[in-house]
Amino acid sequence: MQDITFKGLTSTLKGNIYNNSTIRSLAYSFPKSGGAVGSVPCEWLTNVPIAERANFIKDLYKMFSQLVAIQRKTVFFANKKCSRIFNEFLFKYGLIGENDSTKFRYVGSGNFADVVSFKIGKKKYALKIFDDSEYTVLINHIDKEFGNCAEQNNALFLNASENSDWTKFYFGNVLDGFMVTRYVSNDDVLPRKKIKLSDKGLEFLDYDYKNIKLNTNLDYGGFRKLKDFPTGNKVAMWIIKKLKNMTPEKRAEEIEKITSNKRVPNYYDRMIGVKYIQTHIIPKEEEINTRKKGFWNSLLNAFWGMYTD
Repeated sequence: MQDITFKGLTSTLKGNIYNNSTIRSLAYSFPKSGGAVGSVPCEWLTNVPIAERANFIKDLYKMFSQLVAIQRKTVFFANKKCSRIFNEFLFKYGLIGENDSTKFRYVGSGNFADVVSFKIGKKKYALKIFDDSEYTVLINHIDKEFGNCAEQNNALFLNASENSDWTKFYFGNVLDGFMVTRYVSNDDVLPRKKIKLSDKGLEFLDYDYKNIKLNTNLDYGGFRKLKDFPTGNKVAMWIIKKLKNMTPEKRAEEIEKITSNKRVPNYYDRMIGVKYIQTHIIPKEEEINTRKKGFWNSLLNAFWGMYTD
């Protein structure tokens, strides 16, 4: 069973990184989405008949909008009304039994949002509710790397899987100001797949140990798109993919072939790909190799010192 995806706005935000004002404009240009983005977890649909899934989606967003409105007037879901609304929805669609219930637990707060966790079945989720104060709204218009719209756009563009080193983003709403992600528990299995940001034309500006748990990044604020990343240029992207996976020696030979033959079709586009590799990929590889050499040299010197003292 696949997740139900909110198309239109979701597809647009998956394809590029935009500033906050553009994202809000895009949300209004897809009125049927109502600002909704992402995909409902497939586990939530197990007991929902296909004929009822449209109503499920409608009620889901109505319910979360209610929770968000209440949260902004109370303290960290202390209001019992939130739990009642949430559990009534879960029971209605068979996500919990008649005698079951789930609670919101406060996780923490940052400059732009509060985070709570909740559990459905065996999985835990994090609900991030963005502040709607005048200060935050102003910052969101100035700072395109952080806040409600930017973080959901970043999450969709990065498209992290369940087993990657970025927490899985499920769904949210850029107009109501909330997003639901996987909650990383202490007993979770460590991620197996590392996302290479340079492959997606991104750099990350906000590394903070408080936002990392079990080698998994929990926060989607702080991405910046590299200006020279050739989004939409198929030839340049093909060159990047081709050169990136080569050994340094083979890559140098291939770059020499590309740069020396100006008559080859799409020469300019090929050179865009080459420039990106030379600017972002090769320097990082050289830095990593330098660190490795330094580590082994330090280790050898330490052992040598033990035998010579």
